[in-house]
Amino acid sequence: MDLVFKRYSSPFFLDLCVEHGQLEDLVDEILKKKDEEMLWDMYLATLPYNDKSFNDWKQETLKTNKKQNVQTMSKREIDATIQKSQDILRGFKPPQKGGN
Repeated sequence: MDLVFKRYSSPFFLDLCVEHGQLEDLVDEILKKKDEEMLWDMYLATLPYNDKSFNDWKQETLKTNKKQNVQTMSKREIDATIQKSQDILRGFKPPQKGGN
């Protein structure tokens, strides 16, 4: 909610978006602007170290991050992860009523 009120000071604005079926569009727009502001702040922090325009820096940064986030797992790694998760769940004992 802070993101909504930071950008749009009227609490009734959110109600209008819900009434008109545009809540999803509003949330998408707010998140895009938040991401853009974060990138701008990061760019400003790197200014002493680069001479690129914001758009060039942004494209390069986003491209680099996409490459770094791509990670593939082998079938063996996937199976091992599933097995480890199942072992953890088998050992889980929910708390008893009364805090015991």
